Amino acid sequence: MIRRPRDDGGQTTAEFALALPLVTLLVLLLVQAAAVARDRIAVVNAARDGARTAIVEPTLASVTAAVERSTSLDPQQLGVELRGGTDPGDVVTVVVRYRCVTSIPLIGALVPDIDLTEEFAAVVE
Repeated sequence: MIRRPRDDGGQTTAEFALALPLVTLLVLLLVQAAAVARDRIAVVNAARDGARTAIVEPTLASVTAAVERSTSLDPQQLGVELRGGTDPGDVVTVVVRYRCVTSIPLIGALVPDIDLTEEFAAVVE
């Protein structure tokens, strides 16, 4: 009697079909995490630039303009707040808030939008 080798091609295809959605979901989740990290870095840099501007010209309009110029984030999702005094020697704090929209397919429905906040304080010159 001659024995034929077993063909496991069907089983491999079935296992691949079961694992593929999970792997795809994990990859999309990693891409979304990278997008949030990118936005976080942009918010930190925007707050830092706003604080630099507030040192010289501590008005909300000038700080907001500096924050919007320094980043490619969506201005509709961006909020700028200025706290503290405006006289030389006063401490002024710039607070930047950004709503990071989770827009990656499938993940956007599972993960809510993330609010990012950063603040920098500086002494007015």
